[in-house]
Amino acid sequence: MITKYKKKPVIIEAIQLKGDSKTIKECLEFMGQSVNEDLTIERNKFEDYCAMVNEKGMKISTLEGEMTASINDYIIKGVKGEFYPCKPDIFDQTYEQADNKNGIDLIRKERDRQLNEEGWDITSDIKKHGGGELGIAGACYALPIGFRYVLKTTSSFKDESPDFWPWADTWWKPTPDNRIKELIKAGALIAAEIDRLLAIENSKPIPTNLEECFDRINEWFDKGVFNKGEVFNNLSEDDFVIRNHNVLGLKIRNEWGLWGATSKLFTFFNDMRISHPDDMSGIILTSYFRKMNNQDIKLDEQIEHYLSYWVNNLND
Repeated sequence: MITKYKKKPVIIEAIQLKGDSKTIKECLEFMGQSVNEDLTIERNKFEDYCAMVNEKGMKISTLEGEMTASINDYIIKGVKGEFYPCKPDIFDQTYEQADNKNGIDLIRKERDRQLNEEGWDITSDIKKHGGGELGIAGACYALPIGFRYVLKTTSSFKDESPDFWPWADTWWKPTPDNRIKELIKAGALIAAEIDRLLAIENSKPIPTNLEECFDRINEWFDKGVFNKGEVFNNLSEDDFVIRNHNVLGLKIRNEWGLWGATSKLFTFFNDMRISHPDDMSGIILTSYFRKMNNQDIKLDEQIEHYLSYWVNNLND
């Protein structure tokens, strides 16, 4: 099976070969070669050697044999201490200075800290943050202070978490005097949400319609994720839907992209004007119960029920 791979981030040392004698000497010393006191190398006077390098390039012993670095090529020291030449256009596409800070590296470092020091992982994110909380939290840190508290009215609002902060206030840790640090947190949290969604997507395709939903729920029962006898337990339809709202329904909403509006299943319902994840999982549970009891699903009737509910409540 063909699998995609990516290079691990590796820091290398390199120097660019120029035609002047100072840089040529630095290149030789970089590779562990010293210029003799009488300024000779390879039995040539150093000035003659420099002229030869400018004309024919510098010979380098590599793991694959002898190679030549031309003027403006980079000489790279590999992870095992080996040396080899690299053309400047390839070098520029592949490498950047490691001591230059950039947003991607800073966000990656913060994400690594979350995983390695705080103990978070994708599995726990899937279980605990299925409502899109990671992305919402990232957005809270990304917003400038003036946009975080549009609903607050008290004078002390800046000591509180933002309006849409998804967790307890104790988890809100802003750094108003360090805007870059806040944006790094925002980027790492959003990266965590992307990882969560990708893990769900890659583990098993999300159902795209009701029949696929039924098949997946049956798989859960077959694999022992849920006990079918305990889930049904001779319940009526209404009791089945109510009692499983935070059992089967919770797993459906969190793992099938209903809260984040990211899945084809969400689109399936949204095309029928059903937009709330609770309503979507309710329809799935009701339809599954009816199918298991050899009843007509009556999807149009269910859709009308939820649409009427929202119309009536919005008008009250």
